[in-house]
Amino acid sequence: MFEGKVKDVKIAVRHGQKSEIRTVPARLLYGGLLVVFTAEEMAGKIGIPYWENQLRHELERQKIAAPLTMDFLIFQVLPDLYTALRQTLHILFANYGRTFKSGGEKQHLEQAIREHAKVGEYFLGLRKSTYEGMSKKIQLSVERILAQIGTQPRDEHKRHALGKLVQVGKVVDSLGRVNPYAKIPQVDISKLEIAERLAVITKIEPHIVARRQVLKTIIEMAELKFRALRDLLVRLLPHLEAEYFSAHGDLELRQKVNYHLAQLVGELNQFDMNPFAKLSVRIQAEVEAASRLILGGNFTSARSVLTPTLESLKLRILRTEMEHLITFLSQLLFQPQQPLEQSKIKRIKGDLKNFRARLATIDERRFQKQVCMRALSRVSEAEKLLNQRKSDKAFILGPVKRKLVGAAQLL
Repeated sequence: MFEGKVKDVKIAVRHGQKSEIRTVPARLLYGGLLVVFTAEEMAGKIGIPYWENQLRHELERQKIAAPLTMDFLIFQVLPDLYTALRQTLHILFANYGRTFKSGGEKQHLEQAIREHAKVGEYFLGLRKSTYEGMSKKIQLSVERILAQIGTQPRDEHKRHALGKLVQVGKVVDSLGRVNPYAKIPQVDISKLEIAERLAVITKIEPHIVARRQVLKTIIEMAELKFRALRDLLVRLLPHLEAEYFSAHGDLELRQKVNYHLAQLVGELNQFDMNPFAKLSVRIQAEVEAASRLILGGNFTSARSVLTPTLESLKLRILRTEMEHLITFLSQLLFQPQQPLEQSKIKRIKGDLKNFRARLATIDERRFQKQVCMRALSRVSEAEKLLNQRKSDKAFILGPVKRKLVGAAQLL
């Protein structure tokens, strides 16, 4: 289902302040909206394309002239699907300000365009008699525009606008003359460059929205498969006894159980993306070994194999629920600063309490790496931070989210 063509893609690898473009193999998903890296040292990591200004910046820095096609895209490497999903939220709401409420780039550009209109009006009213007052207004407006686009922008449109704004801010020429009609075209060009950047964002947004939907689809399908296997094991383990199978058809029941287990684990191998990849391989091996034991009538050994498998699945599903709360916290942080509603505080507290209780019940004695106590400690720290109830939402939720991300990444 998640099969795709494997081809070489480009990634930007940082070395301190510098970066180089490397070529690595990856499997394309959904036409290249994202990729899964296949090289051993990167296996399971997610690649997402730089559709935005960073792509052009890297190409320009490398002096590569190339169209924005698949063959010339540069991919950013992310550790797992959940990180990639959270990044789409950050791009849509924090970077581009899709809601127009979060101070994203869209909002900054809109404000810069409005400020350009003011500068044009000021120049129209600029005379020797009004020079002092108007020049101060012009300088103030230029400073406001620079605050919106930055003084060292990476985007080419913003850089071109900045070049014109530097000239606009010099109200008099080198001879000390005031010539407003020479400045107005420069204001218009700067405004046009900002509008072009806004148009680029409008084109990028659908790609980010589509990428987000692809990520959600893959995650939801993986969650569904893992939950289905967990539910089957919860029902099966109490009955892995010779007496029960003898009383319910014995060989026929063993074959039936083997069939259902094979069906579920056979679907896990398609999830070769982090954080599902390694667990999928391990669980598939464990379940296949247990199936052979069940077919041979060795129920005690099969139960011994499947018991830690069930605990692993419980932990996997717990991480999924943690990731959902992390996404919820991210969405709250992208909204305007205001006091948190009591219903939302109650939900967060309830989820954290639930996570803590379930982590305490996981039997990880047969795991290769024991992580529950460390994860539980981070969840407890998140609860304490939430109970501080500071008035600043970012002060509360930012640290809570970071603790929860740390807990989830352990699982």
